[in-house]
Amino acid sequence: MNELTPTDDLPAFLTTSEVAYELGISGKTVTRLCDLGILAHVTLSASGMRRIPVSEISRLLAMAQGNRR
Repeated sequence: MNELTPTDDLPAFLTTSEVAYELGISGKTVTRLCDLGILAHVTLSASGMRRIPVSEISRLLAMAQGNRR
């Protein structure tokens, strides 16, 4: 699997929906992972809009692969 980086024509930060799509999980799960501190994120407003660094996707996938061994 290719590692996702901002140079792959992706923005440096992704929305929870974009992260959900990339990981094949629901948006609610992404939000839960942020709330639990598993995914690093930035909250943009009082409404709770979150942005997740692209590097977090690669980190989470690597962490998941390590648990499967």
